[in-house]
Amino acid sequence: MKIDLIKNGTVIDHQEVGTGIENAKILGAKEYVRSSDNHSTVSIAMNVESKRIPGGRKDITKIENRELEPKETNKIYLNSPHSTINIIRDYKVVEKRKTKLKKGEILTNITKCTNPTCICNPQTKKDGTIIREPVPYKTVVTDEKIPKIKCFYCDRDIDDIYENLIF
Repeated sequence: MKIDLIKNGTVIDHQEVGTGIENAKILGAKEYVRSSDNHSTVSIAMNVESKRIPGGRKDITKIENRELEPKETNKIYLNSPHSTINIIRDYKVVEKRKTKLKKGEILTNITKCTNPTCICNPQTKKDGTIIREPVPYKTVVTDEKIPKIKCFYCDRDIDDIYENLIF
């Protein structure tokens, strides 16, 4: 089966095998295609042959009539750091974004902190009464190649990034 070209939208290419569905979830693809006024297509090709990716396989995600915001690009990077994001207009690639974050870069409201006592997590009593309102989630990129991040406030490493992304 071949996936058709899209006239306008986004193509996420060179994703590590198995991350195509996760990245579609990060972007809210299910909700996007279910909206009543939307007739756009989302396509995910998994385990496709690639000459560029180590191991020779990749995932590809195409989202018709939607361009990614910078915050979404950051989430894709954290989940699939070797991805390339292509913005398509009138069947042509008009912008190529290599997913990349720099060491020391601060991300706001991208991932949650895994430390339950961190000031960015709300604290409540057993009866549901709020003890402390949370501050915005902030993380710092500590390694741009893998990628690795830690909480800005308590310095805890965020090990399972995908599980802690804010959707």
